[in-house]
Amino acid sequence: MAKLGDFDWLILTSANGVEFFFKDCNTTVWTVGPWRD
Repeated sequence: MAKLGDFDWLILTSANGVEFFFKDCNTTVWTVGPWRD
């Protein structure tokens, strides 16, 4: 996991390619990023 600005980022490799997840540091909700292969 890498930290970028005020967000925590999680990068996973899946059958669909690389998927990015991010969440606001003040929450516990992960959001799937719009960047997909």
